[in-house]
Amino acid sequence: MRMLFKPYVIADRNIRVKSYLTPVILLILFIVNLNVTAQWNTQSPIPTFLDVRGVGAPTADRVFIATEDNSFDNSGALFESNDGGNTWVQRNIPFSLFDGFNGLFFLDSQNGWAFGNDNYRTTDGGTNWTQLPFLGSTYFMKFYTTTFGLATGNFDRYVSYDAGNNWVVSPNNIFAFDFTNDQIGLGVSEAGVFRSNDGGNTFISVLSGDAKAAVFLSDTIAISIINETFYRSDDGGLTWSPVVSTNGRTKLTAISSSVIIAWGRTGGWPNYDDRVLRSSDGGQS
Repeated sequence: MRMLFKPYVIADRNIRVKSYLTPVILLILFIVNLNVTAQWNTQSPIPTFLDVRGVGAPTADRVFIATEDNSFDNSGALFESNDGGNTWVQRNIPFSLFDGFNGLFFLDSQNGWAFGNDNYRTTDGGTNWTQLPFLGSTYFMKFYTTTFGLATGNFDRYVSYDAGNNWVVSPNNIFAFDFTNDQIGLGVSEAGVFRSNDGGNTFISVLSGDAKAAVFLSDTIAISIINETFYRSDDGGLTWSPVVSTNGRTKLTAISSSVIIAWGRTGGWPNYDDRVLRSSDGGQS
């Protein structure tokens, strides 16, 4: 093996010393340089030592975190920062002050939802929060338009058509959605991929089979996983063509209009397969 650093020798009549000081100094300088250029700073226990269940940022400066409840204080489970996370204020939400949150989601700079045993909504970026009607213990909530959203919990899968005021059983038992605009969306269930062109009011089957995921890359390009195969649509989800095997991947994350990531664990211990697949040509390969 070729050495990167050659030791120099200091010698006299009785002593011969090999010095490795140069590589050590360079290593120390390298580590110091890494620390100087690091972009992450530890926040805990500020703003809180509590378990963080959700993070939402309606703007670059305004950030919220949702936490578990602290039974030893009389404050809420929502923390707010207006300087990008440098300083924090604990908000008195939920109003009961005795419940924590399970998560937090912002659709845009104005509309956000905090959920748990009690659910809340804001329409002004988090300045004011309105308590929503009781739904149950909510473990997941996401809105795809300002009115249409999905929630799961001890009540199974529900959707709302009015921003969370009322909830009904998810159509076709759909467990995941993705919308490219306020009207066009895809839904995924064990029965296949469904498509809506009216903001989620109705969904029509467009691809049958055991579906796992479906996402838009653009208004026209969409990728789905069904029957352990990647499918691609060039017309906004109306028609689909098989591409290649997923090799067991079950989840999709769209990065851009051309880049998409497929992931999900397969196999069993100790030989789990956690490979991540990447396409840079819009899912064509």
